[in-house]
Amino acid sequence: RHYGLRRPGRGQEWIRVGNDYLLVSVVSGIIFGAIAAH
Repeated sequence: RHYGLRRPGRGQEWIRVGNDYLLVSVVSGIIFGAIAAH
C-alpha cells in the first residue's frame, strides 16, 4: 500500500509505528527520518 512516502534508499525501509512512519536502516536500525500522520 502506498501512503505518499518516497521510495526508501538502498538498505532502508519505512516502518509504521501507530499512525506515524519511520525511515530506518535495515542493517543498523538507525532512524533516518520520521513522518507524523494526521
